[in-house]
Amino acid sequence: MERLRFFALVLLFAGGSFLAVRWLMPLGDPRLPTFHAIEVTDPAETRPVSFASDKDAARDALRKAVIAAAGDFAKDPCDTGSRARYIGAAMDYAHAWLAMAPCVASNSCSDANSAELDRAQKAFGTPLDRRVQEAMALAHAARNIKASDLAPDTVSLMASLAADPSLLAGAPGQLRPSFGPLGHARCDG
Repeated sequence: MERLRFFALVLLFAGGSFLAVRWLMPLGDPRLPTFHAIEVTDPAETRPVSFASDKDAARDALRKAVIAAAGDFAKDPCDTGSRARYIGAAMDYAHAWLAMAPCVASNSCSDANSAELDRAQKAFGTPLDRRVQEAMALAHAARNIKASDLAPDTVSLMASLAADPSLLAGAPGQLRPSFGPLGHARCDG
């Protein structure tokens, strides 16, 4: 009987200790964020929409043209018409960027150009501009655009916007479909 009483007391103390520790210590990791209900109409809690822009009609038209042309070109990278439309729209977008910060074209930006660069970054740093860059990267994934297809002053900016370092290397572009290394579509002419 004493043995049974001993195990009952051990079990009682273990259970009591567990409940006391659980009551004193919060459940979960305190570094994790807590979630709370938010009011949808609260302007402080609204998130930017991926289509949000700076409300400039001219820049919005350029952005939408690049997104549409890049989508068409990404679907069929060997179509010369969609390729030409994409290159034209992307160069118009790049020239608008360079009009705000011309030092980017020659890679000669310095501290004296910081106001120009800040203004350009603010104008072309919207969520819609991030969508433009994603669309450009998708269009350049086939590696069908070479530096000689672009205006010389836009090459470095286009390589940056489209995340396409092959533009800086002068990689050759082609015109008839085939698939190169890593499955990139190439168009041999």
